[in-house]
Amino acid sequence: MAAVNDVTNTAHPRQYFLDGPGGTGKTFVYITLINVLQGQGKQVIEVASTGIALTLLLDGVTYHSQFKIYPPITETTRSKIEEGTYNTQMIRNASLIISGEATMKTNHALDAINHLFQTVMKNGVGPYGGKVLLLGGDFRQCLPVVRHGNRVQVAEATIINNAT
Repeated sequence: MAAVNDVTNTAHPRQYFLDGPGGTGKTFVYITLINVLQGQGKQVIEVASTGIALTLLLDGVTYHSQFKIYPPITETTRSKIEEGTYNTQMIRNASLIISGEATMKTNHALDAINHLFQTVMKNGVGPYGGKVLLLGGDFRQCLPVVRHGNRVQVAEATIINNAT
């Protein structure tokens, strides 16, 4: 909450990861944050990696749909969102972006989201355009899908190996 309320973007970290086994209350935390922030008149974007996970969020959609990042996702994948659209305005106005089941995202998907946010925000204020990003998930459950990948390739594709 302090990061969301910090308008100078300097006093608090801007990216967080909520780790916990299934059933420990991650979704409860998301919904609580959404309700509190929306009660304060702030906008929250809620995305998830799968359709099942997004049904637990209030207004959730898949990150593929929300950010227009479509498979196959590679190191050159970029968002299809164009400047001046409703989606860009939504990203600019968002106080918090929540991404459930983020452990299923690949490094490349997270890089594409970072590139999108930096492009939309145009402020050069660090990763993700200075937006407060809450990723959550459980690395003990589902990991990213790597076509014909072995264990090492799947582990390398996880967001835990992301540099941003």
